[in-house]
Amino acid sequence: MKKFRLDLIREAIKLWLDNPNLSNREVARQLNVTETTIRYWKKQSFWENERQKLIDERAEIMELDKAEKRAEYKENLERQERNLEILMEQIFANTMRAITLSNKVLATASMMDDPLKACSM
Repeated sequence: MKKFRLDLIREAIKLWLDNPNLSNREVARQLNVTETTIRYWKKQSFWENERQKLIDERAEIMELDKAEKRAEYKENLERQERNLEILMEQIFANTMRAITLSNKVLATASMMDDPLKACSM
């Protein structure tokens, strides 16, 4: 059975709770582990349990003891996470479209007889 550094895992989760826009690479750099390790941790069943524990601890520390405020806090964090995932998907899709378009332009230009005309297009 593989041993996990729960202290580092909790620290990674804390980093994301404080800065939801951090990349796996940046969290890995701050914790001095590999990005692969971060991705592996996130796939494990204990990840969500530890994340929820930390959210609950923070909610208590911040005196968000009323159930509706705790739910609102958690919902807000989840909404931010979903928004970031959507943004990352859109950036990837736009990048792929730009690459495809530039490949088409290059292919068309390379088939032209006049290099000057091809460049001006």
